[in-house]
Amino acid sequence: MGAAVLAVAAAWTTAVVVAPSDSRTPGGETAAPSDSTQTPGDQTEAPLSGPVIVDGMTLVAAERVTFPVSVDPVPEGLMPSFRRGGGPTPFGDYPVTWSAAYQSTDGDGFWFEILPDDPREEWDYEHELPQWTYDNSEITETGTVSVGGIEADLVRGDYDRPHCTYEPSTPVQTEEPEEVCTSSFADLFWERPDGQWVWLRGEDEYSETAAVVAVAESMVDRPQPVDLQIGLSPEGWSLSYYEERAISFVNSTDPNQRLAVGLAERWRRETVENAFQGMYEGAEQWVTVNNRPAKVVLVDQGDLKEWFLAGELEGGAIFHLQVPETFTQAQIVAVAEQVTYTP
Repeated sequence: MGAAVLAVAAAWTTAVVVAPSDSRTPGGETAAPSDSTQTPGDQTEAPLSGPVIVDGMTLVAAERVTFPVSVDPVPEGLMPSFRRGGGPTPFGDYPVTWSAAYQSTDGDGFWFEILPDDPREEWDYEHELPQWTYDNSEITETGTVSVGGIEADLVRGDYDRPHCTYEPSTPVQTEEPEEVCTSSFADLFWERPDGQWVWLRGEDEYSETAAVVAVAESMVDRPQPVDLQIGLSPEGWSLSYYEERAISFVNSTDPNQRLAVGLAERWRRETVENAFQGMYEGAEQWVTVNNRPAKVVLVDQGDLKEWFLAGELEGGAIFHLQVPETFTQAQIVAVAEQVTYTP
């Protein structure tokens, strides 16, 4: 199973995505999924707007998944990814946060987080710098700069060893992405007029003071849609979590019930046929989603059972869908046919 779906399976937040200024608000066992006489719309047409009743469940237009901040102009040669986390959960409330990363194929780029409080307050530092955060770095410059007339703290430095990760990739590429490394960074911290805080880090080309300040001043409160969307979700369910290639909805009256979609990575040799290997014991069931074969299996998660579906989107991306055990086959297919990926 892809890392994206695993990440969603662990996400239990319930607040909906809102603009930063509003961010402080953040079934029983069944047999095999039953057949239904209702046929969901074909994905070659526009997604259904709902409401649609399938086997007694009302499916309505799902919340459009957006990231509340844009970078204008968008830097050339950088691939963006977005994430939202936090909010109320069955285990307590957590701060709502947003993060974005813009990375080039050689590693240069930047990332930022939007948080309800100064992130350095949790670093338990006694001096001017958050000590543990820079334990593996050599600080070369500290000071303050202006970001659109707001004073921001600046910390620049060099990593004591290359900071490496995968280059940006797509769910449909078949070759493993190459490792890319950066050696220098620049951090900016400032408080927005709405009381939220921004932590922006630029690396290598974006670790120069002028470059990271230019990025900070290009950030605007303009929502932008993320690539992965679900057109329909059960009535009364709310968007809870998203990251680069995964989104999740939860039942507003029972956060333990979730609906999650994640994109697999083709370079890991994941296919519809080999999806979920070792995760289920029962028989595979095959259905048709948007005129393509899709596999459905029942997975025992320990504290609950869920239906997992693996299917293929137009363009070749493999997606995984998780829904509660109480969903019927027709309900599973109806939701699956409204999954879209538009890179």
